[in-house]
Amino acid sequence: PPPLVRPAPEGTGQVVFRLVGPEGARGFRVEVRSGGQVVLSAQVTGRTFTYQPQADRLAEVRAFALDELGLEGFPSDPVPFRERKSFFLGKALLPQDPKGAEAHLRRAVAVFPDDAEAIGELAFALYLQGRYPEARPLYEKALALLDSPDIRVRYGRLLYHLRRYGEAEEVYRRVLAQDPGNLDARWGLAEVVLALARPKALLE
Repeated sequence: PPPLVRPAPEGTGQVVFRLVGPEGARGFRVEVRSGGQVVLSAQVTGRTFTYQPQADRLAEVRAFALDELGLEGFPSDPVPFRERKSFFLGKALLPQDPKGAEAHLRRAVAVFPDDAEAIGELAFALYLQGRYPEARPLYEKALALLDSPDIRVRYGRLLYHLRRYGEAEEVYRRVLAQDPGNLDARWGLAEVVLALARPKALLE
């Protein structure tokens, strides 16, 4: 019978899958396909399969259980996933090399225009270069796709540098309403209320 393939929490730049059963399996053969072509075939002895992205593309993984003679059973249902090589290459360069990161992240967004994380990291790369007007619409697009505290805190920081203190305060307070222990948001809020000459707001 076919095994089950389940996505597991991914590492930095890696895609991890958990392989389940069937009873008596002595290992697995795993295939990664993209565009109808097999791009990787590997034998796995453990219960997890870790794939290092090779490109920016849609792919799918399926597994075959191996018995004690090394014979294959039926394939699992294919599990689709995204290879995001450029995203992780760009993210690894931040914040030390924002210009170098920008090139990778633009490729990542070109392939997956709905990738909120990639859009947010691209906005961060522009922010680090002082290109605030270019970064703002990207942050807003990323937040429309994924209202993440990390993206929102960085957006608040951008608004602070644009001297949009009232908007920045609203952003930080929204993050703190959901995550009262967020230290980046607390620090950002302190900067904003001091810029607004409202130090008593720190006690609210």
